[in-house]
Amino acid sequence: MRSEYRGIVLEWAAASEVGRVRSLNEDSLLAEPPVFAVADGMGGHDAGEVASALAVERLASLIGDSPPAVDGVAEEFQQINELLRSATVAGQSVEMGTTVVALIVASNNGVPGWLIANIGDSRAYCVADGSFGQVTSDHSYVQELVDAGQINAAQARHHPDRNVVTQALGVVELARPDFWVRPFKAGERFLLCSDGLTGELEDAEIAEVLLTESSPAIAVHRLVERALAEGGRDNVTILVVDVLSTPTAGEASTETRPKRARGKRKPAAPKASERPVMPTATLAADAIAQVPLEAIPRDAELLHPGEPLGGSLIARAPQLKDAGGVAEPWQPVAAPPVEMITGAPPLDDAGDHGDNGSGGGDG
Repeated sequence: MRSEYRGIVLEWAAASEVGRVRSLNEDSLLAEPPVFAVADGMGGHDAGEVASALAVERLASLIGDSPPAVDGVAEEFQQINELLRSATVAGQSVEMGTTVVALIVASNNGVPGWLIANIGDSRAYCVADGSFGQVTSDHSYVQELVDAGQINAAQARHHPDRNVVTQALGVVELARPDFWVRPFKAGERFLLCSDGLTGELEDAEIAEVLLTESSPAIAVHRLVERALAEGGRDNVTILVVDVLSTPTAGEASTETRPKRARGKRKPAAPKASERPVMPTATLAADAIAQVPLEAIPRDAELLHPGEPLGGSLIARAPQLKDAGGVAEPWQPVAAPPVEMITGAPPLDDAGDHGDNGSGGGDG
């Protein structure tokens, strides 16, 4: 499908498949400028499919003639979180959660550009100038192990706890998605997907399709086909968006990111008793600084998730503290998950939320 939104010409295609193992598709998607989103309902809860559908339904409220403000998008994520936490099904209170990854035309201090938001382990990738890279970083236990240098990306794909997410809407008191902002650039291609794709295909396989197929529809078809051929063990939802042209191509823009120290030492692997606590701070204008746009790499190599293709991080989910010691043995928390409490010390038994539906369970 192709359309123009405020001078930006976009072409996109999407697909959502139940896969070859599941009987229920708990993924949902939204594709209508200025909002593109993929949500993966968390299996193991009572209503993952309801959670993902509610999330994209609320994100659809951002659709209008004018781009939503970044702060407005952040507030909408909090409202979705509160809605899911108070939701009922058939008059009964239920526990439900969902990941969300979104690509939104948004206004950042009055300047329109892309806002990429994610919470959970659904992902956003970008192709630009022949380069392919992962923009988002998973909010998952294995990603924390990778960040701590305890395992590598290949080991993470086969780790027994690879389906445990540390952030999701509906399961924490205060949701803290990551928000990335970047200017429009003609020729870019974005991929939003649930982990039903990334659980089956390596990044190199995904890159090969996105870099060689000119049509979003064909790219989506090939990626779904490959994921199913590899087993299709989870729901597979894919959304590919091409930026065909933009009225501001080549113009400079400004971006924002937090004022924070950059530590060089890698943190120790996460301890079960020291899980991150959701901070009470919200995205505020006085907590960010104006910085110039980061250069977009022009080589054709695969980039590490920590080296996104341009853009600046303006809000980051809580990161693990440097404990300076050897990691304690970690045990997944049995369903129902223990909630992570905002604004208080971690509970002794506070843990992660096992997304049994993302990659290896029911959703």
